[in-house]
Amino acid sequence: MITIITTFRSFEDPLFSTIQQNAIYSWLQLTPKPEIIVFGNDHPGTNEICKEYNLIHVPDIACTENKTPLGNAVVEEGEKLSKNKIIAWISSDIIVPQKLIEVAQKIYKQLPTFFAGARRHDCKVNELIFGNYEQLKTKPGHPGAGDIFLWSNGFFQDKNMPPFAVGRTIMDSWMIYTAIKHNCCVDITDSCYCIHQTHDPNPRNKTGAWNQRDYKDYEENQRLWKESEAYKNPNVEIKYANYIFSQNVLKRKRKSSNKPKIL
Repeated sequence: MITIITTFRSFEDPLFSTIQQNAIYSWLQLTPKPEIIVFGNDHPGTNEICKEYNLIHVPDIACTENKTPLGNAVVEEGEKLSKNKIIAWISSDIIVPQKLIEVAQKIYKQLPTFFAGARRHDCKVNELIFGNYEQLKTKPGHPGAGDIFLWSNGFFQDKNMPPFAVGRTIMDSWMIYTAIKHNCCVDITDSCYCIHQTHDPNPRNKTGAWNQRDYKDYEENQRLWKESEAYKNPNVEIKYANYIFSQNVLKRKRKSSNKPKIL
């Protein structure tokens, strides 16, 4: 029913290894079991982890000169390779609940062409955890942070996504804007409690500054963003969605003066 697409960071760092394995474990507990496709091979441990957890690994993917995967390439290849009707882009530090599957299925039945996202909840995790996620102490994450999206397979085929570097900001805002423009964006925050395991703002350092290598990718993302139609509405977040899915009901949101004008 669902294909999860993602990219990994290095598993050499003990904390990132723990965080990413916690995320993978939660994905593998979903029923029906999702297809999971991992793109890229620049970070140590990716190939080994994919073999250990029996994940589909696509090592060759278009990247920046700094070997950061390009989001448009990941989306395009993910849609082509997927055997399912729904794609889920989930960051490798996100724990998802079983309800993700239920929500996706119900939205798809009512809105066959859709794009959905959820605001994350932050939690500090330092060890491997296997279930009992409801016991974790969390707090609402940044409203502009996009770490989990679902959409109808094929939605982005003709949308001309710019070649944003993955994990260097902005790409999520472009995706949300595009979905709102096509009147199919759904906010599933109330129905899908997704947990973001916090960590130092890598690839930035502890002061929040980008390192020189990754700053080039960040700058290029900013350039692409400013050249896009979406830049005219830079504050687009999932709260501006056309629909909200809450209490198992898909509802069209009332028009608000706070909603950005789609040009």
